[in-house]
Amino acid sequence: MYDLWTRQLQEHQRLEENLQSLLKQKELLTKQRDLAVKLQHHFTVSQMRFENLQQELEQTTAQEESLLQMELLGQKHYVPAPLQKTEKAGRSQRHLEGMTFYTPGSRPPQKMPPLFSWELTSEAHINQPSGVPATV
Repeated sequence: MYDLWTRQLQEHQRLEENLQSLLKQKELLTKQRDLAVKLQHHFTVSQMRFENLQQELEQTTAQEESLLQMELLGQKHYVPAPLQKTEKAGRSQRHLEGMTFYTPGSRPPQKMPPLFSWELTSEAHINQPSGVPATV
């Protein structure tokens, strides 16, 4: 009888240990499930924020592009003045005061024919090589 009682007691202790182990596993699984639910919630909120921000970015980008196009259309275009040689470092430079601005769609005025024959001859020889080397 004592052996039977001892075996039952050992079996009871083993079952009790298994029960405690299973309860710990259940508690861990419950914590993992709760964490997964929280993470899913955070993910959903983050995804909605991302989609909202993406829509705002697309709208802002479209508005900025539209404003930029309107600004570019509203700006005056310029035609640079011809190159003027300066003595600084022997280079040709463009000067702001020589620039003429035109509104979009307008055309620059046509060049008037030369009044004097020397203008015609000097312009006709502009691109022909001369004996003097050009400074660049």
